[in-house]
Amino acid sequence: MCEASTSTPAKKRHVLSEDAREIVWNIYNFFKNSNSQGNLLNTVVQATGVSKSTVVRILKQGRAIDCSEQSSYMVSTPTPKTSSKSSVDNCSEQIIRRIIYNFHIIEKQKPTIAAIYNLIKDDDSIGFLGKKSSLRTLLIKMGFR
Repeated sequence: MCEASTSTPAKKRHVLSEDAREIVWNIYNFFKNSNSQGNLLNTVVQATGVSKSTVVRILKQGRAIDCSEQSSYMVSTPTPKTSSKSSVDNCSEQIIRRIIYNFHIIEKQKPTIAAIYNLIKDDDSIGFLGKKSSLRTLLIKMGFR
């Protein structure tokens, strides 16, 4: 006979919105005011389906809002970093474009990222500091496929 596993699969993490956090806080206050028996935190976790650590964080935020230390349930998410290495000026873009076209005309071969990167890296007038992936992004931005 085969026994079923009692372990649950890992849930995909997602950030609760400001409204959802406020709802969890209101549910906590409801159970607190109704003088429910037992562990209040576990009751809120079961009622909302949110993890215990998330409920604890929301309760900290709620208490901070009540004490006027915080204005809302906003969640701070990091902003993506942008790379300045792949940004080149218009003149450098024209030099890179000329290098690519010379591959077709003079050398009679298809330009590859590695070959273009080696030529650009050796050319001091371009001032390209990025790696091959940054070059690929730049070429796509310039209209090459």
